[in-house]
Parts: sequence; C-alpha cells; structure tokens
Amino acid sequence: MKIEIIGSRGYPFSYASAEDMVRQFAPRLVRDGHSVVVHGWAGYDDSVYGKKTDKIDGIIRKFHKTPGGKISGQFIVALKSSISAAFSDCDIVFYIFVNSSIFSWIPKLFRKKIFTNVDGIMWKDPKWPKGLRHIFFPLGSYFSIFIGKAITDSYHMQQLYKNRFRVNIDWIGYGCETLIPKKENIDLNRTYPQGYYLIVSRITPHNLTDLMVKGFIQANSKYHLVVAGHTPNNEWYFDLLKYSKSSPSIFAWLKSAFT
Repeated sequence: MKIEIIGSRGYPFSYASAEDMVRQFAPRLVRDGHSVVVHGWAGYDDSVYGKKTDKIDGIIRKFHKTPGGKISGQFIVALKSSISAAFSDCDIVFYIFVNSSIFSWIPKLFRKKIFTNVDGIMWKDPKWPKGLRHIFFPLGSYFSIFIGKAITDSYHMQQLYKNRFRVNIDWIGYGCETLIPKKENIDLNRTYPQGYYLIVSRITPHNLTDLMVKGFIQANSKYHLVVAGHTPNNEWYFDLLKYSKSSPSIFAWLKSAFT
C-alpha cells in the first residue's frame, strides 16, 4: 500500500509524541513492503532548508513552507499536506492527532482512506487559543470519527470518546523497545537523603509542569523537587526557570539539569 502521514514536523526529527510516532511507524511500514510519504515542515530543521522532497531510510519526505508560527503554521502545513495527499496516488492518509485532521475531508473527496490517531483531550490543552480549543479541535474529532477511521493508543481516550461522542473507536496499545535502555547510576536517595518529590513527564504547559512547580514552591516543602523529562527551548520554559529562583530547593536542580 501507499501511505502518507500528516501531522508531525517530519522524519526523523525528535520533538514530541507525533515525531516519535513517525520514527517508529514509518521504518516498520517500509520494512513490511509499503510505500511511505511523511509530510513535514520545510523550516523546522536546517538540514532540510530549501528542499521540497527527498528520501531517507526508504521514506519519502515532503516539505511544506509556512509563513506562520507554531500555531498557525501547523494548520497551514496540514492544509498543504492534505491537498498534496489528495492529488497523489496514495491509498491511505494517516493523520497524527486531531490538530491536522480538520482537513481530512480534502483527501476523502478523492476517495482516499483516512485514519486518525485522536490522541489526547486537545480542547483542554491551555497552550492553544480558546477558539481552536473549543471549535476546531472538537470539529477535528468529529471529522476523525465520521470521515475516516478513528483510533487511539490510550484505553482512557477510548472511554472518553465513548462517553463524549457516543462512538466506539479502536484502541491499539503501545508496544515496547526490543533493546534494553542503557542504565545510569543516578542515586537520588544519596543526593537528597532528606527526601524528594519526583515528576516524570515532558515539560510543557499542557502537562501542567508550571502549576506543579509553582504549587511546590508555595507549599514551602522541606523536601526537594526533581523534574525529569524533555526540556523545551522557549519563553515559557525560561519564565519557569526565573520563577523557580525563589526556591533554592528546586533551583539548584533546575540550574544543573535544565541547562
């Protein structure tokens, strides 16, 4: 089959769950004999600057320019990708998350089979403007349900769609790596013998990292707070870093681990 994937920044970039999904799916699909096209941002990485298309690891990459920022750019790239897929000879268009699936009707008009991983509760994510959260994302969810085939990698998302949208969507759980990750000797009990709290997640607004950090500081705890996860390079993160200076018990760790 010929499969086109829309909704990530591209392959094999490492940024968030969408890019992780592409890095896992695309090579496996190629290995199994399928033709795979991954649509991405032309300006996301310097290594693809000026390119329209190329091929790596057997995966065709198509790049789309956008004059917009992170929010508007995502929709512009998704629109361009959907139009490109509609006029291609692909069999399946796979949308990663409802952010991009609001344009799934375009390739559907050209008789493409549509699949969407609905991901999380996007309409509650505070990083998005309210108009997008309460109009476009629910609309994208409905499109995912009625235009194509909606799937999820979360059992609880399956239950949420059943309760909110009154539909049953397929749940396909995660697998696991075949290689055992390299272990590092990090003895937090020795570093913080008096005790500590631990947060393990990608450090972003929609994971409420800032609320947890601020709550910890305001609690005046005698323990330390350890945050483990992907660290962004944006204004939101640097504001959190500045705010954390008010708490020596967290700032000492932030200074060494976030920079």
